[in-house]
Amino acid sequence: MVQEFKPDLILISCGFDGALHDHLGWSNLSAIQYEYMTSQLNKICSKVLVIQEGGYNVEFLGQHASGVATSLINGPKEQERPRVAMEPTACDIELGVRSIKDVDVLGCQEWALKNIEETRNAHQAGWKCLKKE
Repeated sequence: MVQEFKPDLILISCGFDGALHDHLGWSNLSAIQYEYMTSQLNKICSKVLVIQEGGYNVEFLGQHASGVATSLINGPKEQERPRVAMEPTACDIELGVRSIKDVDVLGCQEWALKNIEETRNAHQAGWKCLKKE
């Protein structure tokens, strides 16, 4: 959807409610996963603005924010400059995630898949990329 829209700027309302140890989101996301999501958006549009607005377990907030910050420091992948390595945080290690390749996307929670499908159905009339073939 984002690729079809071709934005000039991406604004991220960056809450960490879905992070491991934050009991509002129940998603168990870690810094490496936040880094991956941010880098995917940065590939689509090089102008990304992040506003931190959530995440209520302050003991772990910095770990998760480090993933977003690392992605923003690195910028789009096509830029010719040294990359900052994303080192696993304690939360990543607790989840058994040392790189994005360790994330079990097929094992994501059933309610998340249901919500994604409901969202897709609600928006598919306006977006070619969401239409089922």
